[in-house]
Amino acid sequence: PSRAVDAIPYPTSEEDWEDKEFWIEWTSWIKGLATGMGIAVRSGYDWDNDYDLNDQTFYDGPHFELIDGS
Repeated sequence: PSRAVDAIPYPTSEEDWEDKEFWIEWTSWIKGLATGMGIAVRSGYDWDNDYDLNDQTFYDGPHFELIDGS
């Protein structure tokens, strides 16, 4: 079984794909829901889960995956 999913809010415009704030808000919403349910996830917007978005070399806004142990 897959431990990852790509998910985007609907509707999403072409401009949203390039809007960093859009993906930060989306990632925060998903991670907040997962945390509230006791599920550890990593996003394609913060691969190392350190909340520093400036240390990423590749952004995958719609990507979310379970962290081992969840």
